[in-house]
Amino acid sequence: MNKSNNKRRKKRKRKINKAKLSFCIAVLIVLLSGVSFAGYKILDKYIFKSSSGTKVETTIKKSDTKVDSSEQKNSGGVSKSAADTAVKPANGDKTGEDSTSEGQDESKTQSGEEKSSKSQADKDKKEEKVEIVFTSSEIPWDVWTNMKGKSFPAGATGISYEQLSYLKLTYFGFDAKPHNGEMIVNKEISDEVINIFKDLYKAKYPIEKMKLIDEYGGDDEASMNDNNTSAFCYRAVEGSDTLSKHALGLAVDINPLQNPHVKDGVAHPATANEYIARSVEKKGMVKKYDLCYRAFVERNWTWGGFWKNPDYQHFEK
Repeated sequence: MNKSNNKRRKKRKRKINKAKLSFCIAVLIVLLSGVSFAGYKILDKYIFKSSSGTKVETTIKKSDTKVDSSEQKNSGGVSKSAADTAVKPANGDKTGEDSTSEGQDESKTQSGEEKSSKSQADKDKKEEKVEIVFTSSEIPWDVWTNMKGKSFPAGATGISYEQLSYLKLTYFGFDAKPHNGEMIVNKEISDEVINIFKDLYKAKYPIEKMKLIDEYGGDDEASMNDNNTSAFCYRAVEGSDTLSKHALGLAVDINPLQNPHVKDGVAHPATANEYIARSVEKKGMVKKYDLCYRAFVERNWTWGGFWKNPDYQHFEK
C-alpha cells in the first residue's frame, strides 16, 4: 500500500516538474523572441536602411539603363548624322547652354546699358549743376590782355578800360540747358543788362552762345556766323566813320543768325537768308512784343528791327 502511494507521489512530482520546465522554456522563448524582434528593428533602422537606399538607387539606375538600351533597340539604331543633329541643333534652335549663355549675354548687355544710362544720367546731372551767376566786375587782367588788338584795337578813342565792366551771365541754350556766358558792356548799363538777362533766364529764353568777341579775333562777321550773342566791340557803323554803339559798350546783339541785319534785301551774316522773312516763328528769333523785345524796350532800349534796313539782332541804349 505504501509503495503504491509513493509511486503515485513520484509521478505527480515528475508531471509538476515537467509542467514547470515547459512553462520556463515557454517564457524563455517569448523573451528571446522579443529581444530578437527589438534587435531586428534596431538593425533595420540604422544599418539596413542606408544599404537598402543604395540598393534602390542602383536598381533604378540599372532599370534606366535597361530602358535606354531597350529604346535604342526599338529605334533600330541611330545614325551618326542623326546623333550630330541631336547634339548640335539647327541655328534656329537653342540648347540649354546656348540659352544660358545668351541669357548671360543679355544680362551683360542690360547691365552695360544700365551703366551707360546711369553714366549719362550722372553726366546730365553734372551738366545741370551749372552755377547760376549774374555778376559785374572790373575786367580781369587776362581778359583785358586778350581784348587788346582785337575788340579793343590800338588807338581806340572815346572809350577806356575804366568805363567797361565784365559780366558773367547764365542763359538757357538751344539745348534747353543752362550755360554760363561772358559779356563786356559799359558800366553805366551793367546792372540793367544783368536784369535783362535775368528775365530771359527765368523765362528760359533760348540763346545759343554767349562768348566774348575776342574768341573770334574781334571779327564781328565770324561771331555772327557762329550765332554768338555779344556786346562790346570797337568798330564803326557799317559803311560810315561813325562809331557804333557797340564801340561804347551800349549795344547787345541777340542770336545774330536767327536775327540778321538785312540791308538792301541781303542778310548779314550771309548764312542767315532763311531768317529774312519774319512771318514764321523759329527758335531764337526776336519778334515785336515777344519776351526778349519787351525785356529791352521796357527799359528804354531801341530795337533795330524797326529801322529802314532792319537789324533784328540789335538792341542799343
